[in-house]
Amino acid sequence: MSLWNSSLIFIHRFLDTCMIDSWIQVVEIAALSFGVYTILKWLKQDHTKKLLLYVYAYAAIMIAASLLQATILSTALLYALPITALCIITFHQQSLQRQFLRNYKPSIYADNLPTSQWLETVIRSMLKQTHLKKQLFCVIQRSNNLDAIIVHHCIMQLTLNRENIDIIMQSEAINTDAMLIFNAHGILVSVNASFQPNIIEQTDASNDLTSLNNQKKSFLWLTQSSDAIVFTLNPTTLLATLYVQGSAVQNLNLEQLIQTTQTLLGSKHMIQQSQNQGTTYGN
Repeated sequence: MSLWNSSLIFIHRFLDTCMIDSWIQVVEIAALSFGVYTILKWLKQDHTKKLLLYVYAYAAIMIAASLLQATILSTALLYALPITALCIITFHQQSLQRQFLRNYKPSIYADNLPTSQWLETVIRSMLKQTHLKKQLFCVIQRSNNLDAIIVHHCIMQLTLNRENIDIIMQSEAINTDAMLIFNAHGILVSVNASFQPNIIEQTDASNDLTSLNNQKKSFLWLTQSSDAIVFTLNPTTLLATLYVQGSAVQNLNLEQLIQTTQTLLGSKHMIQQSQNQGTTYGN
């Protein structure tokens, strides 16, 4: 008897033992197994919420209830499974959104790239908003991912020009003290961003920052914990405050702000340039 025939006989006996009558059921089981594996792999990638152990525990209880012939418990767990899955999706909403964004890779053309003057365009538009008493905060995300720190309420992924940035900043949907997240290449990532709730608790617990207001503490903590750059314009004085590496550089004019920020974006020694041009508070 050939090896092929022996393998077929073994497969048929195994399927009979498992009470599988057709190959369609094999395909269904394989598809279901792949789906479960994909979900478990997705849950494992989220290090902020340890839900994978709860999934294993739920499955173990279901299997134990079935083996012990606990009909009521087994039926209740089975009917509660969709609700449990919905709760998992709700808890992992941000992780799921980031997964979709990572899988989305738009085509990039030369006319879609930001101009080299994108920083000046943003600051000019922010200056316009100071006349409306809006104090916007520009956060430039560099190499460190800020998803664990920042909540992106309105994701944009927009290439900037003078027209669209003015429209966005003048919009009534933009809060008076809104955070606008940019990447280092001038792409507007999101608007009306906010800090994760646990970040506020961490900054409140920091002994070095107890004398500062919550907003300033949060930006000092953000720039100390990452390589992000934050700046804002005071609507009264029209002078800028620059947050970098856990320090706040105040009373910069617009020219100093542009030159310093451009230097920081291209320099490894970020804090040295900024401390020479303004009043520094923080560390």
